[in-house]
Amino acid sequence: MAYEYEFDRVRNYALFVHEDELDFADVVAGFKRLFAEPEFEAGVNVLRDMSGSFFPENIAYDYLENMYANEKGWIEDSLGDCRVAWVVGSPEDFAVLHRWLVRDRLSTVPQDRKTFRRLEDARRWLGLS
Repeated sequence: MAYEYEFDRVRNYALFVHEDELDFADVVAGFKRLFAEPEFEAGVNVLRDMSGSFFPENIAYDYLENMYANEKGWIEDSLGDCRVAWVVGSPEDFAVLHRWLVRDRLSTVPQDRKTFRRLEDARRWLGLS
């Protein structure tokens, strides 16, 4: 597991801090871990800090979409109406992730997702600072 995890029901957020190369299996495992929390309820905001991580060299929009296609239904249903912030460490990762997340603006998913370069900006958007 290449991520650290924290869940705070009082402040209504889950934090995932990724390290090294991002493995999509860690993203899915993190959601499963969150949803197994006894105090979890739909509507918990999510902060994924990838500032110390990076996407695999060959990653592209199609790769993300294909990897997520099998998982997105149960993840989106479980998350409910919330915000999901991704903090990335490079302009290249920002471009890939931002392009992928923009697709949600054209869909009916209840989550509001946004990409950031600075952790402080993501925390402020989530109401954590």
